[in-house]
Amino acid sequence: MLWNVLDDCAPSLKKLESWLEAADRQDVFAYAIAYRNAAEALTEAVDELHTPEISEDGSEDFRNWAVAQGEATWRGALGDLAAAYKRHIAGENRWDDKVRNPAHRGFRAPWYIAVPIFEERFSEDLRECLDSVL
Repeated sequence: MLWNVLDDCAPSLKKLESWLEAADRQDVFAYAIAYRNAAEALTEAVDELHTPEISEDGSEDFRNWAVAQGEATWRGALGDLAAAYKRHIAGENRWDDKVRNPAHRGFRAPWYIAVPIFEERFSEDLRECLDSVL
């Protein structure tokens, strides 16, 4: 589901924003779980890269970037993390940063935009919900 949603919506963050606003809670939550699991799958590899410039925040940003680029880039990162990291540092990105709702301007990435939308629609903190099941 995750890869289909990302492929169907890219490169338009507005289109993903609309999908998240229209999908039912189960689908939004499934998207978030799959996204987080895919990003977490890269954690050990990022830790083993031993690149001093990758802080904890930088690691999270890179892992989320790799997922956002789609399944091929994510799988490529699993196989050759250093090459994927170079693409990330070079600024390669398949997504624009345009959103419809001004309240979402601080969340201009395919993972982060799900956070305020989930809270707005379902009156729940997405990160807390994820932490409770993962």
